[in-house]
Amino acid sequence: MEKMNQSSNNIVNKVINKFNWVLFRESGTIKVSPKVEVYIVSYPKSGRTWLRVILGKIIGEKFNIDEKYLLNTIKLTLMAGCPTINWIHDGSGLGEGYHFRKFKTNKEIFSNKKIIFLYRKPHDVMVSSYFHATKRIQKFTKFQGDISEFIRSRGYGIKKLIAFYNVWYENRHIPKDFLLVKYEDLHNNTLESIKQVLDFIGIKDIEEELITKAISFGSFDNMKKMEYNQSLKASIMQAGQQNDNESYKVRKGKIDGYKDYLNQTDIDYIDRVIARMGCPFYQN
Repeated sequence: MEKMNQSSNNIVNKVINKFNWVLFRESGTIKVSPKVEVYIVSYPKSGRTWLRVILGKIIGEKFNIDEKYLLNTIKLTLMAGCPTINWIHDGSGLGEGYHFRKFKTNKEIFSNKKIIFLYRKPHDVMVSSYFHATKRIQKFTKFQGDISEFIRSRGYGIKKLIAFYNVWYENRHIPKDFLLVKYEDLHNNTLESIKQVLDFIGIKDIEEELITKAISFGSFDNMKKMEYNQSLKASIMQAGQQNDNESYKVRKGKIDGYKDYLNQTDIDYIDRVIARMGCPFYQN
C-alpha cells in the first residue's frame, strides 16, 4: 500500500511539474499552463494566503486529504479531482521590483481560464507591502528606504498597484469568466464570500458547517498561532523574525489599518495618484 501511495504521488508530482504556472521575467514573458482551470490573481498582500488556507481546509476535509497539502493548491485539487487552481501575482511580486509601466496590458493568454481577482484597498496594500518587502523578503528586494519613499517608488509603490488594478479592469472581459473578490467583503461577510468563490470555481455540494469550520480554522488568531508555532511547515507561513510582529505573514489583517502607519501627507499622495490614474475597482 505504501508503494502504491508513493507511486500515485509520483504521478501527481509529474503532472504538477508540467503545469508551468505563470513565469514572469523583465522581458514580460508569461507562460500559462493549459492544465490550470482557475487562476486566482492578486497583487501581493491582498489576502490570498488567508483565502488559500480556507479553501485548502475545505477541499482537504471534503475529499479526506492530508493537511500537509493544505497550501499546495495544485496538488490538493489534483488529488481531489476538482477544478485545478493556481495562485499568481502576474508580475507584480515584490521581489522583482519591476517598473509599473512594464506590465503586459493584454491578457489574451487567460482567455480560456476562469479568473478570481483579489482586490484590497490600496492604502492597506501599501502598508502591508512595505513590511513584507523590508522585513520578510528584504534579501531579495532592491528597495531601501522608509514607508513614505516606498509608496512613491515606481517599482513598489502606489502607481504600480493602481496600474496593476487598471490593467486587469480593462481586461476583465478576456477570461472565460471573471470574479472580483474584495478583501473587505471577505472580512465583513466571510461565509457568503467563500460560498461565492466555491460556486465560481465549480466545487459543489459543500456543507455550510464545513465552510464555517474552515473559516474558523483560517481566523486571524489561529493563523497567527500556526505561523508562530510553524505548524503548517511552509515557508510562506513563517515569520521573518519571531520576535517582530511586523515581520509575520499574518500581521494585522485590519481594514483601514493604514491609518496607524501613514501620515496625512502620505495618505493625500495616495489619494492624488488614485484620482489621477483612476481605479474603477476602488471606486466601485
